[in-house]
Amino acid sequence: MDATFVLQKGILDELYIREDEFKNFLEFIKKYFRDYTLITDFNNEREFILFSEENPLLELLLDKFNQIQFVSDLSNILENKDLLKLSSKRTIVLSMLSDKICNDYLSSHGILFFNLSLLKNWELYSDIILSKSLKVTKDNAIPPKMRFVSFKCISRFFKHCDSIVLFDKYVFSNKSNQLLINNLYVFIESILELNEIIDIMIISEFKGNDITKQYYELKKYLDQKGYSKYNLNLVHHCKAFYPRNFEGLHSRFILSNYIHVRSNDSFNFFKENGDFNNLADIDIKFSLTRDNSHSYFKDLQAIREYISRVKNEPKCPKDELKITFYKNKLSALI
Repeated sequence: MDATFVLQKGILDELYIREDEFKNFLEFIKKYFRDYTLITDFNNEREFILFSEENPLLELLLDKFNQIQFVSDLSNILENKDLLKLSSKRTIVLSMLSDKICNDYLSSHGILFFNLSLLKNWELYSDIILSKSLKVTKDNAIPPKMRFVSFKCISRFFKHCDSIVLFDKYVFSNKSNQLLINNLYVFIESILELNEIIDIMIISEFKGNDITKQYYELKKYLDQKGYSKYNLNLVHHCKAFYPRNFEGLHSRFILSNYIHVRSNDSFNFFKENGDFNNLADIDIKFSLTRDNSHSYFKDLQAIREYISRVKNEPKCPKDELKITFYKNKLSALI
């Protein structure tokens, strides 16, 4: 799933004129975005080079790609929503299309799709370009911007995604002091508030047939809250299915199209009375940043391999392996 940058050439002159207005986005492209495939509607390399001589922004922005694809009918492809035939899910698009078309891509495909009027949405990611660390605490000694006090502190970074994978052995623990409704349920609900359609895959430990019970309980909760456009998959956590050298046993993480969240403890943070369960640190990384992409792909590849090994085994001699996933393992990330 290599990164792609889709660029309509007609936007470049205005982008150059308004460079100061979009400095955070341009700084990201110049400094932190590397090794991607550029897809553009220049006719050929000669036109591309000539244009860059007149608009130095093009050369500054786009000299970090691995390869370039010249697609003359790019506008039609974008308008007809056929972009995924060319690009990966991890794509940034800078287009001349309407707000409606851009927002449709954002909400239904999880692709970072902008025109210049919508490029202000980039500020959401500017906060975590170099990663962001939060501490689960109410201690006033920690600056407010560095504290985790509710799931909205991280869920807002999942605003534009169509798929998440949560890996946490203990997130379905429903102990008296850390109820699901205060932790996992609230987190999933906060993400569904921001997205129209989303795949949700959770890999966790279950006792016996509890995976089926927990599936229906979570689904019932979300349905009662009025959420319907989601695909829910619970996957049985079992060390026997770990890929070789998988180091995820003591780290809990969440992956989406662009976001990588890691915790040094479970994501069960809040007690029944609203107090904090324990002290934990959370790291939030933007995977399109070159330095962050390595750990993102490491965990993503491990999950893909793990999922490929997970099967329903009704004749398995060990009870805990009889139901190893429910319901279908669908995920745009996997």
